[in-house]
Amino acid sequence: MNIKDLQKLFVLFCLALVAVSCGDKDDPEPSLEEVELAVFSEETKVVIPEGLKNSSSSEAQAVSSMIESMTSSIGAYSSLFTIPDGATKLSSPIEAANGRMDANSVTYEWSYQGGAVAYQITELSDSYFFEIFFKEAGGPYYKWFEGTQAKDGKSGSFVMLDFEADARVEILTYEYEIRNDGSIYGEYNYPSWGYSFIFEVLADGSGYIKSYDNNVIQVEYIWNADGSGNWTYYDESGAVSSTGSWTAG
Repeated sequence: MNIKDLQKLFVLFCLALVAVSCGDKDDPEPSLEEVELAVFSEETKVVIPEGLKNSSSSEAQAVSSMIESMTSSIGAYSSLFTIPDGATKLSSPIEAANGRMDANSVTYEWSYQGGAVAYQITELSDSYFFEIFFKEAGGPYYKWFEGTQAKDGKSGSFVMLDFEADARVEILTYEYEIRNDGSIYGEYNYPSWGYSFIFEVLADGSGYIKSYDNNVIQVEYIWNADGSGNWTYYDESGAVSSTGSWTAG
């Protein structure tokens, strides 16, 4: 094979690379109005195994209640992150008295409980930043909620703020990650109360929850895919005080 033949092969190879690159190009990103906060999606929802939900054990029922509380504590505010019909699109982003302002944002405003709510979303390089603001009639805007999520939807956060406070005061924070093996890992924190818990649920439905009071572990629940499991209680110093198990219902 001579030099010219090698040059032709090289050109054909380069053209093939260009064709593959063009064929694999991602779909256009959605407009900011179309982006939804993934923390409210079914993909990030923690599912309770039927055997755990139906168990007669008080510890199993405690686990079920904690998981349901995780879902309801955040899901109750999902409607605020949906732009309603009749909302007004603002010409500039909001700078809240207890928050910061972002450029390259889309902001909508609508009436809410005698005042107004504004929904603002900002596109960053590899993620989205969501904000909800509230103001009383004639007053300034205060940030109420904020959330982040990676553009692939596999990780994110959610924060509830005290909108009546002049400075930033976090009431609830939540961070999650959807891992490549299908498991979901999350951390909930209630900073004002010193209460927090972490959880992980695997693809088969098994998982664990650990609860902390001022960073000292209080209780740990571990369950299997069939809903059976075991528990460990700790004393004020974090030492094991009692253990036990339950059967699936």
